[in-house]
Amino acid sequence: MATQTTRILGIDPGSHHMGIGCVEKTGNKLRLLFCEILHAPKNDTLYDRLEIIGGRFQKVLQDLRPDTVAVEDIFFAKNVRSAIYLGTARGMAIGACLSQGLKIHEYAPTLVKSVVTGHGRSDKVQVQKMVQLILGTRIELGFDATDAVAVAICHANHLDRDRMVRRLST
Repeated sequence: MATQTTRILGIDPGSHHMGIGCVEKTGNKLRLLFCEILHAPKNDTLYDRLEIIGGRFQKVLQDLRPDTVAVEDIFFAKNVRSAIYLGTARGMAIGACLSQGLKIHEYAPTLVKSVVTGHGRSDKVQVQKMVQLILGTRIELGFDATDAVAVAICHANHLDRDRMVRRLST
């Protein structure tokens, strides 16, 4: 039986900075294909920022052609306006993926941290170090980028579990 390869796009949503990272999983091996932070000027309106980030995101989707998408789930925010803006940016990214026929998988930030570092309350520096260690490469773009890659790694880990469950149930 041939080893299956899956291309996973991870998204760390944001209306100013959206982290995106793509890994390819073949057997037990993970390889970083792409990592970037999509930026929009802070002084622009929400919709102008979403237009900039959304346009760049659509191009990345077309170029990378992922098989599936993993996105960080919504977390509790103290600022209601920030939470609404984040949810709007997240919805825009999810909608773009759905329009391409991609399946969306959501993971809580604590689960992503637990899978990548072994502890659900790890800080961003610990997550960044473990992502780099897992992939054997440095990522010097910032935490939004490594958080997106961490979400993709989390989903890659869950692919193994899901495949095992399917095998056991047949």
